[in-house]
Amino acid sequence: MKTRFDLEQDILNLTGMTQDLDTLLWRIMDSPDGPLTEDDLANIIIGLRYTLELRGDKLWDTFTQVFELDQYKGEENDLHP
Repeated sequence: MKTRFDLEQDILNLTGMTQDLDTLLWRIMDSPDGPLTEDDLANIIIGLRYTLELRGDKLWDTFTQVFELDQYKGEENDLHP
């Protein structure tokens, strides 16, 4: 079972998306490799969006484990047997 420390780490990992966006911004604005194609830019954004969604899913799963909700609910916490 996960602890509140795991929950804290997952929250911090979610904020890591700002670094990913900063990297993308560098690539668009400052990279010496020239501009991205529309397809490349769209694929990068789709990948970042999917990564953010996965991080959110992982965070929710950790939250439900820490507070013993949903499928992690123990028998002693079940209000309606």
